[in-house]
Amino acid sequence: MRTAMTTADMLLAPIEPTQPALDVTEQLTKVIEEARDLNPELKVLAVLNRVPTNTFSKAADQAKQYLAEFPEIRLASARLHERNAYKEALAEGLGVVEMRDSKAKNEIQRLAEEILAW
Repeated sequence: MRTAMTTADMLLAPIEPTQPALDVTEQLTKVIEEARDLNPELKVLAVLNRVPTNTFSKAADQAKQYLAEFPEIRLASARLHERNAYKEALAEGLGVVEMRDSKAKNEIQRLAEEILAW
């Protein structure tokens, strides 16, 4: 990953809103800083991935608050929720936008639009 970041335009970092996943963020920022020594134009966009669909869950909001402490990483406004469509698409060899789950399609399309707009 480190080598790829030295030539990439953008790093898209999917981050689950769980403590173990968030604990890796500090190490990730160190790797980003090292890569930016060789590639100062590297853009880094984190997307919350596998976000619980339970409306009472505060995991995404807590993760967003935690990630705000890392200015090296821009947090996408798009979020990818824990949906069966992602697993089914992988198993069927399809893209999520080819599946029938309109919520999953919209999440991926929104993320793609955000990436392209940056």
